Amino acid sequence: MATERRTTRRLDVTGLDELVIEGAAPEPVTCRIRDMSPFGMRLNILNEKNHRRPGETMRIAECPTPLQSLLRDQELVLVWTRRREWGVRFATPLPCDLDVWQAQATFVRL
Repeated sequence: MATERRTTRRLDVTGLDELVIEGAAPEPVTCRIRDMSPFGMRLNILNEKNHRRPGETMRIAECPTPLQSLLRDQELVLVWTRRREWGVRFATPLPCDLDVWQAQATFVRL
């Protein structure tokens, strides 16, 4: 049985459009957020053609309108990969209270 290593609560996220992430590889990556915290996200990867390695730095190039002020141009560090999922850490933690964000967001699963 796996041991939970996260020290902060994550919010499950549903019903969002896709994010586009750009990095050193020539092709951008399209993905959906599975869950998030102020420190990182778990992503469902939709179109990965290049192999990415933990430690690679990327940025969010496109995101849905409700998330633009929170996520647009956020720098990410790839922490782990597993099949079509990635765990990423924000280079700078999000400057928000996720409880307040959850109360205002219709796309966050309660």
